[in-house]
Amino acid sequence: MGQQPTPLVRRASEIDYADVSAGDGTRKGVLIDGEDGAPHFAMRRFELDPGAHVPEHTNAVEHEQYVLAGEYTVGIEGDTHEVSAGDSLLIPAGAVHWYENDGDEPGAFICVVPNGDDDIQLVADEA
Repeated sequence: MGQQPTPLVRRASEIDYADVSAGDGTRKGVLIDGEDGAPHFAMRRFELDPGAHVPEHTNAVEHEQYVLAGEYTVGIEGDTHEVSAGDSLLIPAGAVHWYENDGDEPGAFICVVPNGDDDIQLVADEA
């Protein structure tokens, strides 16, 4: 049995956000991950500016998401979903998906993924 992780409280002011290279108007902050001693999962927070767009892509790992703010559109495997605060999503590994915030308000969501490598492929790159 492995060593127990050390408890951690990270303040919002301690999170660094970086632009998502594949998405216009989208930022990601890593809240907790393996570097913090989390043994299984990474928790990230994404922000979508009004007009933000993340093109069709796939991820090598599943991710669960919880919408914190705003209303925006998520495409998953050809289906389009309007989501808003309080909604939850499961995006299976390998599922083609995209995001678009056509509203006037910023959107935000929590995304939880397994720790480790996550190969992200833009669908345009696969063609």
